[in-house]
Amino acid sequence: CLSAASWGASPANCRRAYVDSSLTTWKTYMPSDSNIPAEIRFPGGNNRGNIQFLSGAGSWEEDLVNFINMYPSYADRDIFTLQHNYLHVAAGSTIDNVYFDPNYGGTNIYDVLALEAQYPNKTFVYWTTSLARTVGTQDAQSFNDQMRDWARANGKVLLDVAAIESHAPDGSVCRNGQGYEVICVNYTTESDGGHLGSVSGGKIQIAKAMWVPEH
Repeated sequence: CLSAASWGASPANCRRAYVDSSLTTWKTYMPSDSNIPAEIRFPGGNNRGNIQFLSGAGSWEEDLVNFINMYPSYADRDIFTLQHNYLHVAAGSTIDNVYFDPNYGGTNIYDVLALEAQYPNKTFVYWTTSLARTVGTQDAQSFNDQMRDWARANGKVLLDVAAIESHAPDGSVCRNGQGYEVICVNYTTESDGGHLGSVSGGKIQIAKAMWVPEH
């Protein structure tokens, strides 16, 4: 979206938002429309030619191992990031129990730190997880809070996707009945999941946040 020449020239999926505060009906906005929601506005003209996304479909530890193993093939890049998805923090996940444990026998954050030490001239950006409407769990909250604390204590760059997704455009926090962060309904049309496709506000805000470490 942000690489389009202008907001009006961007694909339709970049210009979709709910039409009112009921958050039930959405539309694709055009440049001629009045009251275009601020959360889907952007100037355009950004060059994403140096950005590459690689996806994983394994468990949290499998994806982490793959990231570490693939790194040498992409070591000519300047900035590296890794995000775990909301399925990795579903109820019962072990991620919040062992990810920051220096005595864990498997792969965790300390293996990423070892990788970072091998490439001191590279920038590593850490992320909190994505969120969903119903996958607001103690495991997710615990992992994301630990990641925030760890990044702060160790002076790491953190892209706090969970904070972006769990804050509505007016700044209010979206939580479930147990008090755990969930993606705001403003950013997804799904009743259970958390994909950012049908309405654009969530993905636009995250895309804007990604440009901070890029620049």
